Amino acid sequence: EMLRSLVGSEMCIRDRLLGQQFIDWWEQYSSLIIGFVVALIILSVLYNKAKAKKAKAKEAEAEAIESE
Repeated sequence: EMLRSLVGSEMCIRDRLLGQQFIDWWEQYSSLIIGFVVALIILSVLYNKAKAKKAKAKEAEAEAIESE
Protein backbone atom coordinates (compact mmCIF):
# COMPACT_ATOMS: atom_id res chain seq x y z
CA GLU A 1 0.00 0.00 0.00
CA MET A 2 2.78 2.41 0.95
CA LEU A 3 4.69 1.56 -2.21
CA ARG A 4 1.63 2.35 -4.33
CA SER A 5 1.19 5.77 -2.72
CA LEU A 6 4.88 6.55 -3.25
CA VAL A 7 4.62 5.65 -6.92
CA GLY A 8 1.51 7.82 -7.21
CA SER A 9 3.22 10.82 -5.62
CA GLU A 10 6.26 10.39 -7.90
CA MET A 11 3.94 10.40 -10.90
CA CYS A 12 2.30 13.61 -9.64
CA ILE A 13 5.73 15.24 -9.29
CA ARG A 14 6.73 14.05 -12.77
CA ASP A 15 3.49 15.28 -14.31
CA ARG A 16 3.86 18.65 -12.58
CA LEU A 17 7.42 18.99 -13.93
CA LEU A 18 6.32 18.06 -17.45
CA GLY A 19 3.48 20.57 -17.21
CA GLN A 20 5.90 23.28 -16.14
CA GLN A 21 8.26 22.39 -18.99
CA PHE A 22 5.39 22.82 -21.45
CA ILE A 23 4.42 26.15 -19.90
CA ASP A 24 8.03 27.35 -20.15
CA TRP A 25 8.24 26.17 -23.77
CA TRP A 26 4.94 27.85 -24.65
CA GLU A 27 6.02 31.14 -23.07
CA GLN A 28 9.21 31.03 -25.12
CA TYR A 29 7.73 30.10 -28.51
CA SER A 30 4.05 31.10 -28.46
CA SER A 31 4.52 34.49 -30.15
CA LEU A 32 6.57 32.85 -32.91
CA ILE A 33 3.96 30.14 -33.46
CA ILE A 34 1.07 32.60 -33.43
CA GLY A 35 2.90 34.89 -35.86
CA PHE A 36 3.54 31.97 -38.19
CA VAL A 37 -0.12 30.91 -38.12
CA VAL A 38 -1.28 34.49 -38.80
CA ALA A 39 1.16 34.74 -41.72
CA LEU A 40 -0.19 31.46 -43.16
CA ILE A 41 -3.76 32.74 -42.89
CA ILE A 42 -2.86 36.01 -44.63
CA LEU A 43 -1.03 34.19 -47.42
CA SER A 44 -3.97 31.83 -47.87
CA VAL A 45 -6.42 34.73 -48.18
CA LEU A 46 -4.18 36.54 -50.68
CA TYR A 47 -3.69 33.36 -52.72
CA ASN A 48 -7.44 32.71 -52.86
CA LYS A 49 -8.15 36.30 -53.91
CA ALA A 50 -5.55 36.09 -56.70
CA LYS A 51 -6.94 32.73 -57.81
CA ALA A 52 -10.50 34.14 -57.93
CA LYS A 53 -9.31 37.20 -59.88
CA LYS A 54 -7.53 34.98 -62.39
CA ALA A 55 -10.63 32.79 -62.82
CA LYS A 56 -12.80 35.88 -63.33
CA ALA A 57 -10.41 37.24 -65.99
CA LYS A 58 -10.41 33.87 -67.75
CA GLU A 59 -14.20 33.82 -67.70
CA ALA A 60 -14.39 37.35 -69.12
CA GLU A 61 -11.93 36.36 -71.86
CA ALA A 62 -14.06 33.34 -72.75
CA GLU A 63 -17.19 35.51 -72.94
CA ALA A 64 -15.37 38.00 -75.19
CA ILE A 65 -14.36 35.21 -77.56
CA GLU A 66 -17.94 33.88 -77.64
CA SER A 67 -19.39 37.30 -78.46
CA GLU A 68 -17.12 37.77 -81.49
